[in-house]
Amino acid sequence: MWIVKEAREEHRSAIEWLNNNTSTNLNFFLIEIHAYKIGNSDPAPMFQVVEQPNDFIKNNKSSNSNDSMNKSQSQRIEFWNQFNNVVIERGKPFNIRKATTDHWYSIAIGTSEAHIDITLVNKDSVIGVELYIPDNKELFDKLFENKEEIEKSLGFKLEWRRLDNSKASRIIYYIRGLNFDDHSNYTELMNKSIDIVVILRDTFKKYI
Repeated sequence: MWIVKEAREEHRSAIEWLNNNTSTNLNFFLIEIHAYKIGNSDPAPMFQVVEQPNDFIKNNKSSNSNDSMNKSQSQRIEFWNQFNNVVIERGKPFNIRKATTDHWYSIAIGTSEAHIDITLVNKDSVIGVELYIPDNKELFDKLFENKEEIEKSLGFKLEWRRLDNSKASRIIYYIRGLNFDDHSNYTELMNKSIDIVVILRDTFKKYI
């Protein structure tokens, strides 16, 4: 566990590397410490997790066999393994994450306020690439005020979901054509996903 006052990109990269390249029995966390005070009370510490293992508690290597997975889990880990290979082939435009059975794949963008998620939604035949804002409606509203300018810069429309009944907010682009039973377009889908990640990251970083 690495506790810092302000998480910087070098901190994130180090924790990502450790989680992707060390034993599955080890978990590494990057945590920011903040001081909060309510009324006349004494200041109290508050810890915010900035980086953590993709699946939070890593699965044992033995549980990664197809025999212990359902079909969707097996297909996800196969997709992410191939996805990581494509990212590497393209010169690693962002840090790769350990392939897991999760339906999401998170990518840091240099701030604890938001990150990019790639999500596999096989039942809807789509891959979502989204800016995920865990808990900051003011940031979402600020971005939404610049919606027209942002979408013009991107060259495509996004789905803006403030999610008033949730802490999180999501700004999503969908790529259609995902089918776990047909891998013939996987390379195309993965390259498209990487392209969208890069342009979302580079565009939204100007506003965050």
